[in-house]
Amino acid sequence: VGENFIDAVNETNPRLLQILNEQMNGSEGTGYYFESNTSEKKLTAYSPIKWRNRLWSVAVVSPQSDVDALIDSVYVKQVGFIGLSGGFIVLFSLSIILLLTRWNKSLELEVASKTSEITKSNELLKRANKKLMELEKLKSDFVSMVSHELKTPLTPMKTSAEFL
Repeated sequence: VGENFIDAVNETNPRLLQILNEQMNGSEGTGYYFESNTSEKKLTAYSPIKWRNRLWSVAVVSPQSDVDALIDSVYVKQVGFIGLSGGFIVLFSLSIILLLTRWNKSLELEVASKTSEITKSNELLKRANKKLMELEKLKSDFVSMVSHELKTPLTPMKTSAEFL
């Protein structure tokens, strides 16, 4: 802030001279140069502006280490955001999986309960069917025996009646 680049016109650094030449021609752009006394890499961005009917050039110069630190902080924030977003996605997915697993378990328990009820009902029906078959056999035996017992005294009477 407040540096005057007019002193830099006598500079011998070819990169800085190229940047200054582009600025004086009204160009807009970015560039870098190495500071002659410290060999530190400096990044510059410049743009022409028109103010009070004159063409000016505004430039911002920053050491590369400051720009790298700014870029690194952006990357750190992006990685943090991605990590947090990924964490929420994984947490949400796990909660859905847990919910579906619980639902599946309750359905399995209900199916097992209904299967047990059906098995018991089936056993009761088998016993009832067996009992009915036994009763049917007893009825058949009874009817057969009654029929036989009724036929036995009727046969001699019929024979006697025919004889008479």
